[in-house]
Amino acid sequence: MTTQLDIFTDYSTHNQAAVLALIATDPLHARDQAAIVEAIKVSVRPDGLVNSNDWRAHMPDVFPKLIGPTVNQLCAVGVLAKTERIEKSTDRRGRNSGRWIPVYRWVGVR
Repeated sequence: MTTQLDIFTDYSTHNQAAVLALIATDPLHARDQAAIVEAIKVSVRPDGLVNSNDWRAHMPDVFPKLIGPTVNQLCAVGVLAKTERIEKSTDRRGRNSGRWIPVYRWVGVR
């Protein structure tokens, strides 16, 4: 079992697997995580691509620090696949406007 302390044992690298394991087993975040997955799923473009510009409009009020780890978890289990494409962010609220963001391919079940 992964504990919160496991994440901080190595300060030089981020232990992404430990973070994902904590989120996956945390019942407090189950509703938010399901809402994030649904928002991503409904915002997939007809060509199968999606990025944060697409899903931002569909995202309900969720714990914002859970979005990135949920996307990483979807990539880890093969539901999303990171492409080599990047696009500019339109996220003014999060002050990310103009930054380059990855484009993903939805390969999971729609």
